[in-house]
Amino acid sequence: MKEKEDRSPIRQPHFYKCCARAQIELPPFQPVPHVLAQLLRHNSEDPNAQHFRENIQQYNHALSFVSLGAKKDDRVEGGGVYSYRIQGALHHQYGPARPAEGRNPSYNQLYFLDPQVAKLERERRNPNLKPQILWELGEMLRETHAYANLYQHAFQVLEDQEHQNQDAGRPNEVVEVRLHFDPKTDQRRYNLPTAEEVAVVLPNTLSNERRDFVVHNRTDGHLTIMSTGDPAYMSLHYVLIFP
Repeated sequence: MKEKEDRSPIRQPHFYKCCARAQIELPPFQPVPHVLAQLLRHNSEDPNAQHFRENIQQYNHALSFVSLGAKKDDRVEGGGVYSYRIQGALHHQYGPARPAEGRNPSYNQLYFLDPQVAKLERERRNPNLKPQILWELGEMLRETHAYANLYQHAFQVLEDQEHQNQDAGRPNEVVEVRLHFDPKTDQRRYNLPTAEEVAVVLPNTLSNERRDFVVHNRTDGHLTIMSTGDPAYMSLHYVLIFP
C-alpha cells in the first residue's frame, strides 16, 4: 500500500505509477492444466498431492529449462554456520542442445529427448521425487508449454536434416530459426511466445562435439546467459507457474 497515491483512501487505493490510475488492465489468467490443478489442491488428501506441495520447488527445478548461475563469494565460508553469498546479479544459463560426450543430459536438453528417456534421467537426478508425478508433469509441459513444443519440433528438424545429409554424402548445414520479440512490446513484461517469436539455433556438425543451443533476438545476437529481465525468463524457469 505504500505505492498508492497519498490522497486515495486505503479502502479504495489508486496506484498511478504502476497502473496509470486503473487504465492498465491485466489479462485474465490462463486455465491451470488438470494435472497441476489436482496436485495443487490444499484440501486434497491424495498423498501424491501432499508430497508435491512439500517438494514443489524441486519439481519445478527438475523440469526447468535453465540452470541458475551466479558468481560465488567464497570469502564468507568458515567453520561456523554455512553462508552462501554471491557477487553481482543472478542469471540463468542454457546448456548445449546435446550434452558433451560422457555427460548426462539436463535442463533444456531433456526436452530434446524421447519422453521415456527424459523421464528416466529426471528420476536419476531426483531420487527423492515420485516418478509418476515427474512423468505426468513432464507430459503436461510437452502438451502445453510453448517452448517444450518448439524444442521437440526443432530436434525433429535437426534429425531429419542429418539423415538427409548423410544419405546425400554432404556435410550438415545450419538449421536455424530465430527468437525475436516485437520491439513495440514492453520488454519489462513477461510475454508468452508465439510461433513467430521463439526459436533455436542448431549448428552444423556430424561429429560428437557439443551442439550449442542458443536463444537470441534479432538485434542482440546470442544469449547464452539469460537475465531475469529477459521476456522468456519466467516461462523457462518457473515452468509450473507458466505451464
